[in-house]
Amino acid sequence: MTSLDPDRPSHERPEPKAPAPSGRDTDETRAAAREAAAADIVFGALPPDLGQRLRALWEEFEAGTTAEARFAMACDRMQGFLQNVLSDGLAWREHGITRAATAPRMGPAMAVDPVFATLIGRLYGRAEGMLG
Repeated sequence: MTSLDPDRPSHERPEPKAPAPSGRDTDETRAAAREAAAADIVFGALPPDLGQRLRALWEEFEAGTTAEARFAMACDRMQGFLQNVLSDGLAWREHGITRAATAPRMGPAMAVDPVFATLIGRLYGRAEGMLG
């Protein structure tokens, strides 16, 4: 699947040019500026009508102003956390990520719905000993 695949979730399109923030990158302003610049490149490469439509969806996701955007954010963040749990915390250990470092990213996902809070809470339980 290419980064311009119209079937790919729109919030994922800029990430090949500006990777999603991790526990290592705590400068939210710098990360947002990198993603916005990448979005200009990626969405600007599309036909104008498609680029504008997908850019609007990406901006909705980033702003989290709709229930759908918040649901997508929670899924996105939970998916990355789950990958780390399933790899026995390899990336966390390699980069010295602590539970406290994951909280700012996972807290908003847990707040979306009690189901997300339960699932992510269980993942934290499985992550015991993996996070510094």
